[in-house]
Amino acid sequence: MKKIFLILLINLIFIKSYCNYGGEPMAFLKLKAGARATAMAGAFTSISDNLSGILYNPAGIINLDGFELIAETYLLSFDRNVNFIAVGKPVTIGQNYYSLALSWFNYSAGSIEMRLTNSPEPQKLISDISHVVYFTIAMKLLENFDFGSNLKFIYQAIEERIAKGFGFDIGFLLKPINNLSLGLSIINISTYLQWERDPYTETIPVSVNLGVSYNFKSIMDIKNFDIIVAIDGIYSSFEYFVFKSGFEIKINEIFYTRAGYDKTINIGVGFRFIPSKIFIVKFDYCFLLDTILQDNINNRIGLIVDYIFPHWKMQE
Repeated sequence: MKKIFLILLINLIFIKSYCNYGGEPMAFLKLKAGARATAMAGAFTSISDNLSGILYNPAGIINLDGFELIAETYLLSFDRNVNFIAVGKPVTIGQNYYSLALSWFNYSAGSIEMRLTNSPEPQKLISDISHVVYFTIAMKLLENFDFGSNLKFIYQAIEERIAKGFGFDIGFLLKPINNLSLGLSIINISTYLQWERDPYTETIPVSVNLGVSYNFKSIMDIKNFDIIVAIDGIYSSFEYFVFKSGFEIKINEIFYTRAGYDKTINIGVGFRFIPSKIFIVKFDYCFLLDTILQDNINNRIGLIVDYIFPHWKMQE
C-alpha cells in the first residue's frame, strides 16, 4: 500500500510542477494538440478548423476541406512527450452536412525515479503513460451555426496500476458576420477515471471555453496577406480562470507565422504545399519555453495531409 501511495504522490507532484494546477487530475490534457493552435497559445476555440481542434472545440471540424490526416509529436523536458494522430472526413446525408473523426492522444511522463528511502539511487524507474481515444461528430445546425461532440475513452497506467474511464465534450461555433467567429466548448462533461483494484474514482474537472476571433482579410488592401486574431477565456471547475491570446499571419496561403501568450510566449511557423489539385500538405512547427525549466525550449512538430474529393464541396 505504501508503494502504491508513493507512486500516486510522485505523479501528483509531477503534474503540479509542469502544469501549475496543483494536482489537477489528468492535467496533461491541457497540453492538447496542434502545433498551429499551440503557437497561438491555445486561443483556438473559435477557429478549430483542423483535426487538432477536436481538443478545443469539436464543432470546428465541420470545416474540414476533405479527408484529413494529422500526425504530430510534442517534445518536452524530463523526456516527457505527447503524440497525436487523427483522421477525419466530411460527409453529406441528404441536404445535411457532417464531419466524423477518430483520434488518438498519448502522453508519456518518461521515466520517474521511485525511492522508498533517502538513497541517492532510485529503487527503480517507473512509467506513467496515458492514452485517450476520441470519436467526434460535428454537424451544421444552421447556415452559420455548428455543433460538435466528442465521446472519449481514457486509459492511464502508472507502473502496474491501471485506470480507465469515459467522458464527453461538446462545442458550438457561430459566425454572425463575415470574418467574425465565436466559439463555446464544454470539455470533460461527466469524465472520470476508475482505478482497478481500488474503489477510488477520479473526477476530471470540467472546463468551459469561450473564444472569439476575427480574420482581417487582405488588411490594408495588401493582396494575399491576412491576419487572424483570437482570444480565449477558460474557466475550470478546478477553480481557476485564464486568458489566452494569439494571432496568425497568412501570406499567399503558403507561409504562416504565429505567436501567442499563455504564461509564456509561443512562436510558430507553417508551410502549405499543394502537390496536386486533390492533395494539400501542411507542415507546422511551434516552440515555447518550458514551464518547469525556464531556460529549456519545448518543440511541437505537426504534419497535416488533406485529400480533397473531386466532387466534395460544402456549401457556405
